[in-house]
Order: sequence, then structure tokens, then C-alpha cells
Amino acid sequence: QAGLMGIDVAAEGPFTQVDNASYLVNYRYSTIGLLTDLQVIDTEQNPRYQDLSFKLNFPMEELGTLSFWGIGSRDQISEFEQPDSAQWETRWDQVAYDSEFQVGALGLNHTYLIGNSTFLNTTIATTGKDVNYDFNRLDNTLVLQDEEFIDRFNGKTTLTSALTHKFHSSLNTTTGIIWDYLFYDMVLRSSVDSDPQTYQTFVNEAGNTQFLRAYSQTEYRLSNHLKFTAGLHYAFLLLND
Repeated sequence: QAGLMGIDVAAEGPFTQVDNASYLVNYRYSTIGLLTDLQVIDTEQNPRYQDLSFKLNFPMEELGTLSFWGIGSRDQISEFEQPDSAQWETRWDQVAYDSEFQVGALGLNHTYLIGNSTFLNTTIATTGKDVNYDFNRLDNTLVLQDEEFIDRFNGKTTLTSALTHKFHSSLNTTTGIIWDYLFYDMVLRSSVDSDPQTYQTFVNEAGNTQFLRAYSQTEYRLSNHLKFTAGLHYAFLLLND
């Protein structure tokens, strides 16, 4: 399908006719970016964005159900400087920049039924976000000078596993663990008050840490209008113990 916001291509269905495994995938590209590339739209700025999402599902009978999923997007916008100073009307005409934003997630999930009243749900997933921004300005001698630069990436890998048991229609309990691995990488450079002589690196760091949690929770339904919930939750951040 095609629309004002984007051109989409999507498909879903079974892999084969003999099992229940299935897939779903969708891709989109910005209509405005495509029209700008084809010079149908005359603009100083050139916006582009695209995204992809998918899910693959594999029922495995006695071994449970396995699914693999992901989503990601990439957004870009750029503008070029006006090299002819006679055409300058505002300070913005001296500016050139490239900006890019990316975000994504990948995950693997497994659900396993144990008997008729217990199931185990386990997921491992990685998410990340990256921002890149490069801003430059022409000086009065028509030399393009660095003014601001940002390259920031941060992400997280998470493992969760929860066991749920239903004793009867009014009583159930869930026990689980959550493990997060957190990481980042950041560079920040900038001038002060648009003075090229002051351009410097303010931040150039990378790091990581872990966050551990464990919990158990019981829920008891006293009536259709009232339920009682009690549990314990433990959290431990390795960064500062």
C-alpha cells in the first residue's frame, strides 16, 4: 500500500501447509523521502525514514512455542549550506547538518506448558538506540567550520524467565528472574557561542553495568470484586552494589 506517510510492503501466513509455523513481516519507506530523492518535491531539507518489523512463530507441540521477533527504524534528515553569501538572508543559510536516529529491538521468546496448570515463559531481548548529529556553519570566509557533533548509543540486553502456577481458579503464583545488561557509548563535541576556536570534546565515554532482580508473587481472588496480592521483590545494581 502507498500513503502520504509511507510506502508499505507486508506479508504474513504459514511457512508450509503441514505445520503451524507462521511469519509476519512489514517494511515501510517514507513517501516524502522518495519524492525528494526523485526531485518531485523541492526542499532544502531532505527527510528520509524507514522501518522494518517481523515475527516468526514456531509451535513445537510438547516442546512449547518459540517465537523470534524484531523491529527497527532509521530516520535521517540533512540540509546543505548556501555557498553564495549574497543569497544569505538569515544565519540559517550558513548551516549544514546531518542528523540520523536509529532504534531497534530483537527478541526470542519461549513458552512452555507444564501440565494443565503451570507454564514457563522465557524471553531474551536486545534493544538499542543510536543518535548521530553533525552540525556545521560557514564562516565569513566561506569555510565550513565544525560547531556541534553528537554520537550517542545506548542499549540493553534483558533476560526474563517466569514460572506461573495456578492452584485453582482463585489462587495462582508467579516466580521469576530479570537480568539486564546496560551499556552506552557517547561522544559530544561542541564550540562555545559558535566560535570555531573553542571547538572541543566535552564527553568521550563508554560503560556498562548489570541490574539483577528476582521476585515471587501470589494472587488470591476473594470474590469477583476483591483480590489479595502479596509478594517479594529483590533488586541489585552492580554499578554501586
